[in-house]
Amino acid sequence: MPVQVMLAAILASAAVAVMAREALSENGQQAAELTEGLERYHHHHDEHHHTKPKYAYQYSVHDKHTGDVKDVWEHRDGDVTKGGYTLLEPDGHTRVVEYIVTKKGGFQATVKRLPPHHHH
Repeated sequence: MPVQVMLAAILASAAVAVMAREALSENGQQAAELTEGLERYHHHHDEHHHTKPKYAYQYSVHDKHTGDVKDVWEHRDGDVTKGGYTLLEPDGHTRVVEYIVTKKGGFQATVKRLPPHHHH
């Protein structure tokens, strides 16, 4: 979630809390309960967004009927994402792409084109 959106949500909830206190000033207990609930929500919400993202996936397609042959993978650990794919091109060459994405270096990829495999 972009920082601007998160800040807008926090400011909006603070405004709601102030309006709730004013609107319910006759019944201070209800205002306090509402404000406390909003603060608990944002505390939990903030904790959730500070966790380190981590995931991994991969899949393969090897369809001899259509000739669709590819392997795809990616994994992320915090601010570093690595991945790649291989793809059998129509002329028999294999395209190999590997990439890394970091906060400091951005997206960097290497692309190779391997000659066709000959089966004897």
